[in-house]
Amino acid sequence: MFKKIELWLVLLLILVITFSFGVLVRQELEGKRKLGLISLTALEISRLPARISWLLNPENIDPQRTSSNSNSKKKINKILNEYSNDALYLISRYDASIKKSIVELRKIKNFDLLHTYYVDQNIIFENLKDENRLNFEKENLFGKRFQIDHPLILYDGSIIAKGGGVLFRLNLCDKFDWVNNEIIVHHSNSLDNEGNIWTPSFLYDKTIDKKILKDDKDFIEDGITKFSPEGKMLFNKSLISIFQENNLQGLIFGIDRKLFNDPTHLNDIEIAKNDTKFWKKDDLFFSLRHRSVIIHYRPKNNKIINVIHGPMGHQHDVDFFSEKEISIFNNNNFSNSSGESNIKNNELLIYNFETKDFYNKYENAFKELNINTPTAGLSDRLNDGSLLVEETDYGRVIYLTKEEQVIWEFNNIFEEQNYRIGWGRVVEEKKLIDSILVSLENKNCTIKK
Repeated sequence: MFKKIELWLVLLLILVITFSFGVLVRQELEGKRKLGLISLTALEISRLPARISWLLNPENIDPQRTSSNSNSKKKINKILNEYSNDALYLISRYDASIKKSIVELRKIKNFDLLHTYYVDQNIIFENLKDENRLNFEKENLFGKRFQIDHPLILYDGSIIAKGGGVLFRLNLCDKFDWVNNEIIVHHSNSLDNEGNIWTPSFLYDKTIDKKILKDDKDFIEDGITKFSPEGKMLFNKSLISIFQENNLQGLIFGIDRKLFNDPTHLNDIEIAKNDTKFWKKDDLFFSLRHRSVIIHYRPKNNKIINVIHGPMGHQHDVDFFSEKEISIFNNNNFSNSSGESNIKNNELLIYNFETKDFYNKYENAFKELNINTPTAGLSDRLNDGSLLVEETDYGRVIYLTKEEQVIWEFNNIFEEQNYRIGWGRVVEEKKLIDSILVSLENKNCTIKK
């Protein structure tokens, strides 16, 4: 009934089809001339195995779910119960018991809960501009990925935080005082000396010369944005423009960026509170993950003062450590042909401006506790020398004494499964703490959430 076909003809046909398919995919990705629906269909078919694998991954079905990096399956491990410190801690975490991201205000000495903030993400969605709604749905998987990041707390107990790409202020009764939808914001929030908020942002309207950018629609341009406490945008500037205006465009466009369409990836802005020999009040320090550098920038005259390179890879969270030092949460995450990988545990690197050297602080504790978040991560050193460390990707927070003893460990666990945390914040100012506690005592919410 069927004619016999020579094996070599079958193999040749398979080879021709495979070769043609590869040409179509490459033409769609890199070719100057696209072949319309034909090459686009080939590209989409080539992506099917990766998409099927992605869908079968339980962490993508429940994107807040993560693996554990702790030896303990307890939610709270208190080791030093008598430790004394009056500071407060704002922790942002995904609460799997209610399937929502929340912010909790806790005592840092024993992790006791004082108050919980519940954010209605539907209100944030309703306040988004039309062009931002698709991005919100895509990035947050229709709410499943919604995360609250880096809340600031004010004297009346209200918080200023970000979620879904917007900045908002929420009071103690979980009502929004304002929601700013002018620009997409991300990562950190930092309060300056006048009470304004600085945050990284994304620029939709690119400032880059089209001769450089060409038709790269996926290119991400970061900005630095300043808001008033009332939520008004006061200042916005492209980070790449800052590089170009300081004749440092080679750090962005002089490096092969095929690995990243987000060359700067600004993840933290830290603000100098006073003058020292090495920086001026109101100077800004940027952490640029995809360039593995710290930038010292002076907004008063638009000058980059220093570009700090060192033994760090994809670092996060730059902080002031002393009058001549900064600390850097080093993820030790490096790029390779298959993606990214951690070569060893995270570190708290200290950079000394006087000697221009780095040294590793709390090294033994980071090794023994296997602190090793591939992305994100944050550390806050308190006035008494103790250290709070957030291992973001594994949903773990550890509080250490200056002698590197564990005071307590928190694992964001529900039904024996770990869930992610967002960036939190330590509050140490006594006047602010006293006012917050009074506001908590006097709160009067007529409608209970």
